[in-house]
Amino acid sequence: MNREKITIEWPNHNDSLKDMMHEMLKSTELTDVTLVCDNKKQLKAHKFFLSACSSVFKNIFNDLSQNDSVVYLIGFQHQEIESILEFMYFGSTTVHQERLNEFVSVAKNFEIKEISYGVKSSAGNVDNV
Repeated sequence: MNREKITIEWPNHNDSLKDMMHEMLKSTELTDVTLVCDNKKQLKAHKFFLSACSSVFKNIFNDLSQNDSVVYLIGFQHQEIESILEFMYFGSTTVHQERLNEFVSVAKNFEIKEISYGVKSSAGNVDNV
């Protein structure tokens, strides 16, 4: 019996994964949490993904019962939360220059991975806000 292993690879896996993540965020299919911001705007997301990107979200979801699917984000505006979700799902987002401090503040409040190391602007600078 031949015990040799064969490696099977998915060409362009990273690109395919990015496309899948984009579809996941834009669709409400299979979402299991609703984030409600101060301005009552609701955003659908996936608990497992938010937990993987944020220790704060992970703690929130671990403390909730399985049936709880709405999280009220008091003190946070839709604009920043939507940008945070885009950053987590896609690895990048676009924010208005005048809202950068708010974005970084929200990201740090939720302990979003990679934000604490600085924010790279489109000009290539790294701003440690």
